[in-house]
Amino acid sequence: MVCGGVVAMMFALPFIAARAVSDRLWSTGGCSMSWRSSAAVAAGRSVPVGALVGSTEPRFSIGVRIRSFGHAGRGAMRLLRYEHSAWIQLSIAAVAVVLAIALQVSASDWRWIVVACGMVLSVEGLNTAVEATCDRISVAYSEQIKLAKDVAAGAVLLSSIAAAVIGVLTFWPYLFADNPVAGPMVWSSSQPFNPSAYH
Repeated sequence: MVCGGVVAMMFALPFIAARAVSDRLWSTGGCSMSWRSSAAVAAGRSVPVGALVGSTEPRFSIGVRIRSFGHAGRGAMRLLRYEHSAWIQLSIAAVAVVLAIALQVSASDWRWIVVACGMVLSVEGLNTAVEATCDRISVAYSEQIKLAKDVAAGAVLLSSIAAAVIGVLTFWPYLFADNPVAGPMVWSSSQPFNPSAYH
């Protein structure tokens, strides 16, 4: 329960921070990095938060929501097509999926595999976004830029370690069960995990 809350906060905090920053920038007239169109800036039009920047559409619009999925899809494809780290992570995820199919893991264990793979790729996407933003802000060396990039890369490392631990805990019973044909041995969540029981 606690782990789930921590993971949820890890994913929520960047969006909360981004929303706060965007509210501040747009309410003060925007900046060179905001997504406002040049025509909107020249005309001095303010853009309500939550609406498509540079658009005259209302705060909520089905069309805008649909287009946002398109933007998200392009971002995901960009990540998977050009980022070498994402290639490695996707390859490891593919190995995990093939292994899970071969071992015929249960539905409950499939959930952990999906969470682990999605977590690492999502954090890698956030790392890529941080790097691209930092490079847009300044190409000159800066301690603050270095800190931002290092912390983002550190988040990828931590999520990868967490995913590896999830993988070990998920696959261990299937790989080292006393009777592989009968499936994994099941232990009670109230009892401590004892790897020696699977030799």
